[in-house]
Amino acid sequence: MKRVYVVPEPKVLEFDGTWYECVGFQNFPEFLAKEFNVEKGSWIIEKVEGLSTGLSTEKGVVRVWGNENVAFA
Repeated sequence: MKRVYVVPEPKVLEFDGTWYECVGFQNFPEFLAKEFNVEKGSWIIEKVEGLSTGLSTEKGVVRVWGNENVAFA
């Protein structure tokens, strides 16, 4: 069984059991991409409005709201 470690540990983590293969992002911040060796790819990061800070993922899209630095962590 695979185990996912999220650091820093979130207050709430909801996981429906769906795994996606991420092959990189179209619009990942350049500095972070270089520092963490994140490749260019087809996935996108979409900034949306929401309460507090968080993110949600579906195939090809990561939606972030609130403090995006926390979402990137």
